Amino acid sequence: MADEKMCPNCSTPMQSGADAFVPISAGFREISFPVHIYECPQCHLVQLYAAGRRV
Repeated sequence: MADEKMCPNCSTPMQSGADAFVPISAGFREISFPVHIYECPQCHLVQLYAAGRRV
């Protein structure tokens, strides 16, 4: 699968998790930014992706 995310620690395929919103402060406002969570089933590293890119 071309879209498969690999764990940078142990090279295990990451498991797709939930969608979430991360609050970001922008001046006097706070913006909720949509992200998707991936977790490694081997070492439990968690990474956030937004628009297909790691953040």
